[in-house]
Amino acid sequence: MTYRRTQGVRHMFGARDSASGQMPDHIRDRKRWTEFRTFP
Repeated sequence: MTYRRTQGVRHMFGARDSASGQMPDHIRDRKRWTEFRTFP
């Protein structure tokens, strides 16, 4: 049986700041270079 994503998929960009120990993330509908560049 094939798994079907009828509602679409979401992409999460995440990174770890080693200086502060925090982990910022953003969830987006698309995964293109423009979304990646806007990630802090």
